[in-house]
Amino acid sequence: MIKAFIQDLTILITRLIFKIIFRLEIEGVDKIPQNTPLIIISNHHSYLDPAVLMVSSPRKIHFVAKKELFYNPFTFFFVKLFDAIPVDRENPKPSTFKTVLKYLSENKVVGIFPEGTRVKDPQKFGQAEEGINLILSKSKCPILITYIDGTYQWYKKFKIKVLFKELVKWEELEKIQEKERAKLLMRKVYENN
Repeated sequence: MIKAFIQDLTILITRLIFKIIFRLEIEGVDKIPQNTPLIIISNHHSYLDPAVLMVSSPRKIHFVAKKELFYNPFTFFFVKLFDAIPVDRENPKPSTFKTVLKYLSENKVVGIFPEGTRVKDPQKFGQAEEGINLILSKSKCPILITYIDGTYQWYKKFKIKVLFKELVKWEELEKIQEKERAKLLMRKVYENN
């Protein structure tokens, strides 16, 4: 109960900061289904991205986060507070996938940056990591395509926008070759923004 209060308070304060300082705009919140498992995938240009998505969504998001964040005293507090899922990007462990699938089986939301790291050029997108295909095929749950604009070099613009773009059902991906699924999803993230 105390943890939930601290989570809510942290989100409220962070949302206010983003609304005032970064003039945060959010579109497509109505595309977020309630009471169902959901994977949110998004581009990743800044350390701000997880926080931006967290305050933009009415549902709590459990992010897959690089394991190094669990060893940093500052970020450790936040990744533990919001029950992030550690991943070793060099050697992903089965426990990461098990935790993701467990959260999804409990109708929770899992946030994934499929490129696996921040992409420095906002005009380009990186290749999606292979783990996303495994998660998609095992969970068979809906995927919300999301785009974040303005976090790359945020200090120049002070304007951030989140677009919850499109809900993709597993049935639409099932027909596509496994290798092509993640590519298709990443194209959907970056097109028409």
